[in-house]
Amino acid sequence: MGELEGKIAIVTGAAKGFGLASTKAFIDEGAKVVMTDVDDTEGQKQAEQFGDKAIFIKQDVSDEASWPEVFKKAEETFGPVNVLLNNAGILLFDNAEDVKMEDFHKILSVDLDGVMLG
Repeated sequence: MGELEGKIAIVTGAAKGFGLASTKAFIDEGAKVVMTDVDDTEGQKQAEQFGDKAIFIKQDVSDEASWPEVFKKAEETFGPVNVLLNNAGILLFDNAEDVKMEDFHKILSVDLDGVMLG
């Protein structure tokens, strides 16, 4: 029996990278996982490899209205959520003097607001 046997997890930013690796680790430890990401094509593709142990929901974590639906779908599919890995994040590689305020606010919206909303 794994450390997360019977647990239900939500992993944001789960279409690739750390989020996808965490999803795999959670499932290996017995959890069922709701994967979210803005990349619905890659997210859906990755979720399919886990069969009935994972589902994918397209989500922008900075959108406050998206959170209740993610939790509702998680509970309808698997049951009450026990774990949230609020992993989604974005960054920008540029010189500080070249960063547009619009881009800076988007980073803050995802990286800070998304965590608070979760």
